[in-house]
Amino acid sequence: MITLTLLEAQNKTPLKDWCFDESSVIRVGRAADNDIVLDNNLVSRYHLELRNNNPKGNVDDWEIISKGTNGTFLNGVLVTRIQLTGNCLLQLARGGPILKVELLPELQQQPTSAKKL
Repeated sequence: MITLTLLEAQNKTPLKDWCFDESSVIRVGRAADNDIVLDNNLVSRYHLELRNNNPKGNVDDWEIISKGTNGTFLNGVLVTRIQLTGNCLLQLARGGPILKVELLPELQQQPTSAKKL
């Protein structure tokens, strides 16, 4: 599971959350057909993709693919394509929106019936 939170630029307070449980690709940009639509002129229509390279949902397999004209910054460093290794901050262009990315482990299902002795 992956959660993205739009943060207010100055105080880094949460403005909006998105949670994706079974998605293999999450698209972010200005265009209306993205999974996350950000109405900001610094953001490209199709700014970035978050891609889960393991369809079973292993949190270590999320990758950022930046397609934005103004760049994507992972914890302040310009990236074009990189594997996510943990929770981070993504900024879409210098001075653009900030997304907090949280990778959450999948919950293991517990058996519902107890064994009788």
